[in-house]
Amino acid sequence: NLSDALMSSDGENALSSVWGTLAGVDVEKCQASVESDRQNILASIRESSSYSAVNSAVAKYLQQWFLDTSRSEVCTLIEKGDAEPAHLSRMCCRVGDLLRKSAKFELAMEVLTSGQQLAEKQGVLETADGAQILMTIGNVQRNQRSFDAAMASYRKAQHIHTVTGTLQSLGHAAVLRNIASVLESTDQLGEAIETYLEALEVHKKTDTMQTADGASTLRDTGSARMKSGDLPGAIAELNQARLVREQLGILETPDGALVLLDLGRCLQQQGDLEAACPRIKEGVAIRRKAGTLVSADDAKTLSTLGGWLKELGDKPGAAEAYGEAAEVLDKLGDHAAAEEARRAKEEVIGN
Repeated sequence: NLSDALMSSDGENALSSVWGTLAGVDVEKCQASVESDRQNILASIRESSSYSAVNSAVAKYLQQWFLDTSRSEVCTLIEKGDAEPAHLSRMCCRVGDLLRKSAKFELAMEVLTSGQQLAEKQGVLETADGAQILMTIGNVQRNQRSFDAAMASYRKAQHIHTVTGTLQSLGHAAVLRNIASVLESTDQLGEAIETYLEALEVHKKTDTMQTADGASTLRDTGSARMKSGDLPGAIAELNQARLVREQLGILETPDGALVLLDLGRCLQQQGDLEAACPRIKEGVAIRRKAGTLVSADDAKTLSTLGGWLKELGDKPGAAEAYGEAAEVLDKLGDHAAAEEARRAKEEVIGN
């Protein structure tokens, strides 16, 4: 139930589970009232496209519907003004964060700001739910690289946890993780890792490691360790994050893709290309299906993957990666880089 997921107090798990379900569309398993109709549809797909292309298109459509419906539902409740404040606050956070993870930052801030204003009006901003709103606003600001504003939002959220006696909670662990992320982004890596470890300690004490939030903290800690050169530590934490997401059924989500991509990069840095490439390909596939394979960083990942696959002798895979990198770069308007990726593809095919 979408409304239940939006109002859930179960960390990130509820919405992530719905998102993962939508990402797992498989047209080959579809049903039809008449079997011959089903076979004709599948034959048409085989002839005109591919199952994976149709799966991706359908999943993208369903996920967009999910975003639009979630935003519409919370906006309707805000306009009515008769929802229970804590529930409405929670819904604003869930929808705002989902929009943020889909790179819809302006819409995310619109929903979150409305939630903050309502919380202030209802006198519930100085609660755990209010802290969650402030933290999520900080996350949008961080994604927009407004690091000072993000840190200010996180410190306000942390102050609420201090005065309400909820420092040993899932919510405060998330605040610590995000403070660490800002420190990492502003080249304070040592302090960032210490703060990530502090967040992990809170997860351990509150028995919340096996949650989507716990997996996010593990992933961010692993990523920071990778930057510091601690590859064994990074791989251990990233693998743990991957396993938690697999067990919860939320690996095929935007955050799950980040875990797989970081794990692949760590394995490559250790010199294990054969183990690295499948992880990178999994992460890319999730981003492709979610419609978030659109940035310059994504194009760089695809080009790098092409080079690794070429080195392993997988020419078709390398050509596909270079070709997709060119498509992303063309959409970004970087036609010179796109042409370079196409030349790399042609070189692989020619050899």
